[in-house]
Amino acid sequence: MARRQTKSCVFLFLVAVLPVATAIVCFQCADSTEKANCQNYSRMRKSRKFYNDNGGSLKYNMKNCTKMNMCAIEEISTRGDIQAYIRDCSDGLTFSFNLTKFRSLLPDNQTTCAYSNNQLVCITLCKTDLCNGPSSASIQMMPLMLILLAISMSIVLKR
Repeated sequence: MARRQTKSCVFLFLVAVLPVATAIVCFQCADSTEKANCQNYSRMRKSRKFYNDNGGSLKYNMKNCTKMNMCAIEEISTRGDIQAYIRDCSDGLTFSFNLTKFRSLLPDNQTTCAYSNNQLVCITLCKTDLCNGPSSASIQMMPLMLILLAISMSIVLKR
């Protein structure tokens, strides 16, 4: 009987967690000046803005992207001066500039740039949680920590 309850608990835990885990989480911020909060992780953390498509809360400019499957960084500059710097969710098709070069971008974390009306527009797409932000060891370790937590729970529940 205890074994059946354990399996039921694990099943309910997975059912409760999996729908949340399937949406990609991206950094979301925008600024229009050089060296502003969006371009620097420590300044971005201090700004403490919260975004979430599903309600609830995420920390440090993170957004739960339920309707889009990629993260993006979009940088627009004129003569080396940043006009816009945007981190957000992306569908991989819609950007600030509708340029031919951006129609077939891959979410491989490579930056592609093109000129439009004397502005340099650069797009980077990626497909893993928080891949569009400045790197931090703690952020990069999140998926591994979730896996280790799930394994630990299964071992404890088997006892």
